[in-house]
Amino acid sequence: MKLLIDGHNLIRYGTGSVPTAQQVDAFLARMARYSRYTGHEIIIVFDGGEGLYPYEMVRRGMAIHYAGARQTADDVIKKLLPRYHKDELVLISNDRQLNAVAEQQSIISVDPAFFMSRVREKGMSTATHKTAQSEIHKTSTETNEELDTLMHTSPMRGVAKSETTESLHDTLKDGKKTKLERRLEAVIRKL
Repeated sequence: MKLLIDGHNLIRYGTGSVPTAQQVDAFLARMARYSRYTGHEIIIVFDGGEGLYPYEMVRRGMAIHYAGARQTADDVIKKLLPRYHKDELVLISNDRQLNAVAEQQSIISVDPAFFMSRVREKGMSTATHKTAQSEIHKTSTETNEELDTLMHTSPMRGVAKSETTESLHDTLKDGKKTKLERRLEAVIRKL
């Protein structure tokens, strides 16, 4: 699985402020340990960098993208999303606009609170991250008890029901889970 991480978004989730160079280094070390432990490929995108234009480097075995001065990390992430198959990529961000773009491409997004709880479970976090509640957004008034229960108990993004993505949100037949439910469960198990 590939994890596309909105770097400053995730670091700010834990600290509430613009991260220092030390916090960024500690974050990268923690993500590198998590990557080695889980086998997930990690791609991190940060705002800024050392020049006007975006660039990429490999650091601690992870692809690190810097947006440069002319665009934002969100712009870079939007360009990276279509490069990967929807079943292999998970976006880690609580940015509403990025989550909406990911959902349009059938890519699952994970809230930073849930992701960091998984990192902590594996013993790879520090006390700088605080616990927060995840947000679930339902975009349909249609009722499906099983899916509604999953939405309320899962801290995953991308669980909103939308009539525009019928292939992903097949209705339950004979008690079987939808494609989305199976993908969500697989992602939760793997994180």
